[in-house]
Amino acid sequence: MKTLAVLGVLFVAVAAQADIFDDVQYWVGSGSQEALLVLDWKDGKAPESLVWGYRYDGVKTAEDMLRAVAGTGYLQDPVTQVPVENLSGADPRVFAVFDQYGFGNAIFGLGYDLDGDGGSFTPTGGPSDPDDHYLDGWLTAGYWSMWVAEAAPGDAWGDVDMKVSQWGMGDVPLGTDLQHQAWDWEQGVLLDTYTVAANVVGFSFDTDFSTFDYPPQPGDEPGTPSPATGLVLVPEPATAVLLALGLAVAASRRR
Repeated sequence: MKTLAVLGVLFVAVAAQADIFDDVQYWVGSGSQEALLVLDWKDGKAPESLVWGYRYDGVKTAEDMLRAVAGTGYLQDPVTQVPVENLSGADPRVFAVFDQYGFGNAIFGLGYDLDGDGGSFTPTGGPSDPDDHYLDGWLTAGYWSMWVAEAAPGDAWGDVDMKVSQWGMGDVPLGTDLQHQAWDWEQGVLLDTYTVAANVVGFSFDTDFSTFDYPPQPGDEPGTPSPATGLVLVPEPATAVLLALGLAVAASRRR
């Protein structure tokens, strides 16, 4: 049978009562420890929010997890926008561009081939397919805010308390206590501190920079995600018709 290999676009809504780790369909990496990555574009294209699972050993960061997932993209010089390193994670539908700074790497843009037809992405230019996710910015049109949470076994997404983090993604170790500080940057005032051993890390696009100041506004946090899925073999239309006819003939001969 001739089939056309395309990227799957099947998503299953996360049931409110489901354990968030059990519900994940796309796992990357290997190891005895687990963490979840949530990406939320908030662009009106359903599903806006998706989740991947990450297995690892040793000390890994939020950046390590995102790198393990993003199958295409690159690290670039933020001034010249010249790529200095290609990304080669597991999911070919996920596109990421990181800016390289002296203090660490920061997300410039994230894309996702939502309808699975092999669309491409251009930083500041958007997706080649308007049906796909892509947003970028760095203190201009918006930016990717980072959120952290410590989920317990059996937690549903409604139990997960996502808190905004003002650390860099390379500074947040997974599953290890880290004190986060929330500042009013204009006034130079420390507003809050909280310690999180993050096994859930989310990135959410913020167009009004409300997460850069504290407290964030309701709805800034990543929404309840749908599980990302892997490759699916889908028959071409003509092949599907022939297959259906063949099955019908076979069934009639058995009678």
